[in-house]
Amino acid sequence: MNAPDPAPTAGASPALAAFLRGIGRRALLFADLQAGPGGDRALAAALPAFVALAAGQPMSRWPERFWGQVLASPSLRAGAGGEDRTAALLWLVAGLDEEGAAAALGVSGESWRLAVQRAAPRDAAGQVDAAAWQAWAESVRGQLRELPQDRLDWWDRQCARALHPARRPPAPAPSAQRAPRWVLAMLWTGVALCVLGLVVTFVPWRPQTGDGGDRDDAPMRARGAPLPAAAAPAATYDADFALHNHRDLALLAGGDETLLRDLDFHAWHAAQLGPASAPPVPVVDPPPMPMPERITAWQALPPVERAFLRERWDAWQHLPAAQQAEVRNAVATFSALAPERQQELRMTFSALPDEERRGWLLGPRLGLAWPRLQPLLMQVPAAQREPLLAVLHELSALQLDDLATLAQRTPPQERDALRRELLSTAATSRTAWLRERLRR
Repeated sequence: MNAPDPAPTAGASPALAAFLRGIGRRALLFADLQAGPGGDRALAAALPAFVALAAGQPMSRWPERFWGQVLASPSLRAGAGGEDRTAALLWLVAGLDEEGAAAALGVSGESWRLAVQRAAPRDAAGQVDAAAWQAWAESVRGQLRELPQDRLDWWDRQCARALHPARRPPAPAPSAQRAPRWVLAMLWTGVALCVLGLVVTFVPWRPQTGDGGDRDDAPMRARGAPLPAAAAPAATYDADFALHNHRDLALLAGGDETLLRDLDFHAWHAAQLGPASAPPVPVVDPPPMPMPERITAWQALPPVERAFLRERWDAWQHLPAAQQAEVRNAVATFSALAPERQQELRMTFSALPDEERRGWLLGPRLGLAWPRLQPLLMQVPAAQREPLLAVLHELSALQLDDLATLAQRTPPQERDALRRELLSTAATSRTAWLRERLRR
């Protein structure tokens, strides 16, 4: 269950003005990239509606509400590149995270990620081109810095108009009966008394001693002293603490990025080679990059790239040691091949259906059985994923073949029961259980 939003911010006009000033460069560049010269008109039209909407929203929701209002304009929602490109620009230009970008588009987080992946530049092998991504992001940062001042001035004027719309003069009040003269005289008398009281407050006075003695004629003066310099703020944690608690420390310390990017391909290649087809090829690892430099390079990657590598790292961690060795051997064997043969293998793998290629993330053994096991492994509850993967890696080749046959025969409404039976069956009884189920 999601936590409730905090209460809307009261009296947020100064904060709202600051928010609009801060988001101006991103909004202008987004409009340029999506709609060209006509984008400014759509932006100006979106501002008053957002200002009215923001008054009843917490500040934490302003970014996604702002971009959602911007995307309400058809010309700004789908530019020349379609909605996939719009999803990517919400991250690159608008600076939104996955949750905010998905909310602005009105789609799920998974749909936003898929749209960004479709918009991502690809290399010759069909993989996401990280260098092209980085160049795109750097180009956006440069364009944000170089926006001309006249555009920023125009944005400030539009924000001022939206925040402080011109008000019509109030309608004249209906004519009232003239007050009697004695009422006016009393009113003027009251005004005169107020003025007299105000004047009296400014008349200088001097305190007297209680015995009527000497009076202190020296003027009363306030004394002041400068405040001491502010102390430096205490650090909440140091660099070592941040390093040891980094979310991706295990990946950065033990992950081979080159292997992880092509894990599905190398697992497929390992299955083609077979576990005993050739002696292991010695692998010469490059000297490790210092951890601070690795973290800097990692943070420079686009969020979608980091998520991509985290998924591959998780799949690699779940592979048994023997299959990890097979994959590493396949990597070394592949690197020793002639370029023409390497290209041929990559083209063969790229020709496979997307779902089949993804199945090879399960490793050389389960990837081979994936097309037949797929019905059993679809829509697996989260609580079953880890135990089910462990059991599948324990099965022999013959048991995997029997389970794949059983998965093909089992109707969709009975697959959950089949998985639960498999998980509850002891390792020593699995062969008998599979044969008994196949005889039904």
